[in-house]
Amino acid sequence: MKKITAILLMSAAALLIGSCSQGEKRISLRFKFEPGMKLQYEQTSKVREKVLEADSIIYEHAEEYKVDIEQEFVKFVDDTAAQVSEHAIWHFMRPSKEDSTKMEPYQTERTTFMTVLPNGKIVEVEFVDLKEQSRIKYIKNYYEQGLPVFPSGEKPVGYNWTQTTKVVLPNESMEASTTFLIKSLVRESGYDCALIEYEGNLVIPVEPAAKDSTMRSGLDKIKSKGHMYFAYKEGLVVLQKETWKVDGDRSRLKDGKMVNFKVDVENEAVYALKKIGISE
Repeated sequence: MKKITAILLMSAAALLIGSCSQGEKRISLRFKFEPGMKLQYEQTSKVREKVLEADSIIYEHAEEYKVDIEQEFVKFVDDTAAQVSEHAIWHFMRPSKEDSTKMEPYQTERTTFMTVLPNGKIVEVEFVDLKEQSRIKYIKNYYEQGLPVFPSGEKPVGYNWTQTTKVVLPNESMEASTTFLIKSLVRESGYDCALIEYEGNLVIPVEPAAKDSTMRSGLDKIKSKGHMYFAYKEGLVVLQKETWKVDGDRSRLKDGKMVNFKVDVENEAVYALKKIGISE
């Protein structure tokens, strides 16, 4: 009897070990583009900015604003890539033109067409309303350095990957990198989500704008940190919270000579899915 009991216990233990090893859940991180897909997001941001010249603060500003974002599937470009349009409306409060002591609502809009692979990599982007090349290059650099490109295959909780980008500057080359971690699988806003934590060091050149007579230029070193809730069954972002800390070394033309100054910016943003719809 003891021998039979021992065998049964060993068998039960073997089954438990087998069930534990086979029960490790793995998920595939992929955006799923569907004809007629329409997603509505709301982003809220808090920004604090300081400009320093010779260790003196010459400008300081803080504000909160909201962005309404609508993403819509346009077409499949090939067997894998999809073209998605993104229309964003920023809502600010600005000093009144009639009375600068009073604040009034102000908004600005931008439409962008992006060709995106299922892993999230943006292979082409077109800014419909934005024409200033310096701003376009800045945004493209952020897309390349800061947005996740998901790994192929199914991955378990605890899996991490690092994206590295070489940034070529006039006198040197630098490296920007962001590391992503599948922290856990959770429920968020009614969706089964992968909670992805990330932390990065971005390096983005600031080129002079064509219409800027002061020829402002420089380099932004950005520390980013955040977490994203990705609905892996539906293939979309449900919620994302991110903080930025920008340390900018800049120069500008002042009184006929170039003067160095620093830009210190802190940004907290929350990006949340509000509605899923089908375009007519």
